[in-house]
Amino acid sequence: MNWSQLRKQIRLLICDELRSRVDFHKAVYRKSWESVYDRAWITIDGEEAFELSHGAWSNVWRDAKRTVARQHPEADWQTTSELVATAIADSGVEHTDFLSQSLHRYLEAPIAESLQSTNPVIRAFAMIDRRTGKRTLSRITLSHDEHPLIRAFYELRTGNA
Repeated sequence: MNWSQLRKQIRLLICDELRSRVDFHKAVYRKSWESVYDRAWITIDGEEAFELSHGAWSNVWRDAKRTVARQHPEADWQTTSELVATAIADSGVEHTDFLSQSLHRYLEAPIAESLQSTNPVIRAFAMIDRRTGKRTLSRITLSHDEHPLIRAFYELRTGNA
């Protein structure tokens, strides 16, 4: 499914009172035929609440690759790849494809499963889903280290924003 179809389906799931306040975008900037920079972001009331950029991810990947090469010069290709992947995961920086992959999984998952997801995008969108009732929301307790997007969508939906 392409981005515009995905976006349309997700927007239909957002509760009516928040549909005009929450938006999400994806853009690809082509500098030349060999260089592509993409960016994805989520806005609340026109202000950016969450951003993913290819540039930030590339910097983390490059730094992780250098660090692993310096710390483990004898490592084979597979071990090096695993160590780099772990370093990137630990940094918390995601690639721009993370947004569309998360939204695809969100569409396929039941709402109860989405509310329990460890993926911040899936869980955040479940908070503003029209299928999530007020009683279900009232039973949710957010931890202090909850992802900022989840916290923002929860507060938006419960009226604490």
